[in-house]
Amino acid sequence: MLIQKIDLIKYTHTIEHTIEMSESLKEKLSWSRFHRKTKLSIGRYSTDVNIVFIKEDSFFIRIHPNVLKELRLDINEIKILVKFDPSQNMLILGPVIAILTEVNQTKPNIFGSIQQFSEEIARLCESKGFFFYVFSLVDYKTKEIEGFVYEEQNWSKKTVPFPDVVHNRLHNRKNESTSLFLDITTDLIEEKIPYFNHRFLNKWEVHQMLARHDHLFPYLPYTELLTNKNELEKFIGKHHHLFIKPVNGSQGKRIFKVCRQNDGFMLDYTTFSGQLVNHYDSFANLFKSLYPKLKKEPFIMQEAIPLFTIDNRPVDFRILCHKSDQQKWRLSSSVARLSGEQQFVANLARGGKLLSTKEALESFLGRKEALHTKKMIHELSLETANLLSSHTEGLFGEFGIDMALDHNGHPWILEVNTKPSKETVEDSSGKIRPSAKSVLDYCYHLSGY
Repeated sequence: MLIQKIDLIKYTHTIEHTIEMSESLKEKLSWSRFHRKTKLSIGRYSTDVNIVFIKEDSFFIRIHPNVLKELRLDINEIKILVKFDPSQNMLILGPVIAILTEVNQTKPNIFGSIQQFSEEIARLCESKGFFFYVFSLVDYKTKEIEGFVYEEQNWSKKTVPFPDVVHNRLHNRKNESTSLFLDITTDLIEEKIPYFNHRFLNKWEVHQMLARHDHLFPYLPYTELLTNKNELEKFIGKHHHLFIKPVNGSQGKRIFKVCRQNDGFMLDYTTFSGQLVNHYDSFANLFKSLYPKLKKEPFIMQEAIPLFTIDNRPVDFRILCHKSDQQKWRLSSSVARLSGEQQFVANLARGGKLLSTKEALESFLGRKEALHTKKMIHELSLETANLLSSHTEGLFGEFGIDMALDHNGHPWILEVNTKPSKETVEDSSGKIRPSAKSVLDYCYHLSGY
C-alpha cells in the first residue's frame, strides 16, 4: 500500500460525513475515480464517509468536526500519514504511537525523568507524520482513552485514538503488579496491539539467564542470592570485597559495599543525605547493622571487581542497545561514567561525570588497545541484549547495559537495565538523541503501519 504524509484539517464548511481530498492525493494513492464512499479509520475507530475531490496540488484531507470527534481526534490541523487499503475500502490514518508512564500534573516535569525524552519523541513524530501521546495507568479504559498530546511546546490532556503500539516506560516496578496494568496489557494482547518493554527484569534473573551461556560466563562477576546470614559470611570469606545489591533496585540506590580488613569490616553505602562509611570489628556486628535493611527486600551478593580508574575514580560504561526489527539489535550510544570523589557508584547526581568511551579507554589502554576493547564491550553488549530478549517472555526493544574494565583491561557485565535512564547517558543539548530515534523506529516497525 502507498503511504503519504498529508495535512489533516478540521473543516466546518462541508457536509458532516463528507471529506474533501485533494486530486493530487487521490492520484498518489492510486485512488479509483469510481470510489466515492469509503471508511476512514485511526486506531480502533472508524466511520463511513463520502469523498469530494478538490483540484489542488497539495496533499490534504479536510474533515468535519463531528467526524473528527468520532475518531477521537481533537485537532485543528496536523500532519499525519494516510494509506488506502482497497481490500477493506478503507483510508487508514496513523500510526498511533503511545508511551505508558507515571504522570504527576502537580510538577513542572509531569513525566518525571522521561520528560525531555517524551518531547523528543513528540517532535520526531510530528516531523514523520505519526500521531503520538503519553498516557498513565488511570487514563486507559477499554472503551476510551485519554492521553497527553504535545502542542506548541505544551502537553494537553485529550481524548485520543487507541494506540497501534505502546512503549512501557513505567518507572515504578510496583505499578507493573497492579490490576490496572494487568487490565491494560490484557486488553492490548486481545486487540493484538504490541507493547514493549514487557516488564522490569530483576538483577538475579538477569544473572541467571546470562550465566547459563558459557561464552558470557567469564564476563560476569561472581554472584549469589543472599538467603541467610551464613551465606553472607561464607561469601565474605571467599570475596573480601563485595557489593550487596537489591534484586529489584535501580539507579545505584540501596547498594552496600563491604570490605574485609585485618581489623574487621568496612561498610560503605549511599543514603539520601550522602555516603556513609562505618567500621565493624566483627561479622556479627556488621550483620546486626545490615539486617534491618536486608530483611525489607531480597538482595544479591556480588564480588567487587577492582575497576580501572581515572584520578582514583572508578569508571564504567553505559551502552544503549535497541532493536531495529524483529531479529537484530544495534548499538545506539555508548558513554563512560566517572564516579564522584569517594563514590563507588557512577551517579552523576553525586558528582559523577560523563566522558566519551574513546577518551576513557585511551586514558587507560592507549589508542590501539582502546579501539579493540571498545569493539569488544560493544559486541558483548549486543550479545547480552540478544540473549535476554530471546530468552524472556514478551517484547523488548531497549536495554541499557553497564560494562566495566578491571585493572587488567578485562571487561565485565555489571548490570542490565530494562528501563534505562533518559536523563544523563546521552548528549541532550536540545538535539533529538539516538535513543529516541531508535525507540521510534522500533515503534513504527511494531505498529505494522
